[in-house]
Amino acid sequence: MLGSDHKSSNARLLAKARDKYDVKLVPITVRHKDNTDPTWADSLTKLLLFNQTQYSRILCIDSDSILLKSMDELFLLPSIPVAKPRAYWLFPMKEILSTMLMLIEPSEVEFSRIMNEMDAASSTDYDMEIINSLYRNNAMVLPHRRYALLTGEFRSESHAKYLGSEIEPWDPARAYSEAKLVHFSDWPLPKPWLHIDEELRLELQPNCTNTTGGTADCTARIIWNSFYRDFQMKRKVLLQDFSTTYVCFNANKTTGDLQLNWGSFVSGVNRVILNMVPNYQKVSDSYYPSNYATHEVHVDYSLLVNIKYFRYQSCNVTCFNE
Repeated sequence: MLGSDHKSSNARLLAKARDKYDVKLVPITVRHKDNTDPTWADSLTKLLLFNQTQYSRILCIDSDSILLKSMDELFLLPSIPVAKPRAYWLFPMKEILSTMLMLIEPSEVEFSRIMNEMDAASSTDYDMEIINSLYRNNAMVLPHRRYALLTGEFRSESHAKYLGSEIEPWDPARAYSEAKLVHFSDWPLPKPWLHIDEELRLELQPNCTNTTGGTADCTARIIWNSFYRDFQMKRKVLLQDFSTTYVCFNANKTTGDLQLNWGSFVSGVNRVILNMVPNYQKVSDSYYPSNYATHEVHVDYSLLVNIKYFRYQSCNVTCFNE
């Protein structure tokens, strides 16, 4: 059952997961804490997984995360009540475990311990405090580089906590390639399923750095923006009305080049279009066919997210309207 609000976007996504991907939806009663921060008020609900004893193992992933690669190998780990990564960003002030990802073995014994700890918890104790109270000294620790990378790491001035070293150089491309799970954590930027103010995004995005050759290296910025863009694309979150959106191509009569002209896109949308145009390469602010062949271009407007507006040049163009 999807509840009374069955027409909400979340309900539609759940129904799609159920119908298209054979996801089993299990109704639960939300464990809510009154008179507390609404961000964490329902966080204890995830701990009810310890009672799902029909499964031998459960991998719990926070909803404000994005999965980059398969993590099936976790189910082959030695038997242990809980396995999770450290909250590396809190070191050395707090040496605690994170609950953004938990591999658990449900059991009546462990669920009873969880419930007793919940009942004794203070108003400021949430899922992380309860889990650390019970398992901090006996949980299996997963490597955070692979299973607990924060988006905020790409904005950080220092990466010693992530690297575990003051000497090892920070390489955003390597961090991205190593990670299997990324957690959205960029306060005050909202979570990716909420409306994100464009000015705030531009203000908070990672700075470009200068290389030894004097050129700007924007790798961290590109990767960081791609997390938010890809999350919205995968959830099909359409934040704007596309009734006046055009994608226009200027055909050069002399060379036969097909040039894509765009107006004011947010970061990432140009790449979306590039992926839809086969055999094209980016040259400055244009896309040219790599083999100068004739291509039929199809644009899926459901993938164009966060478009502010689009202006096309006054030239010989072919426009594909929605």
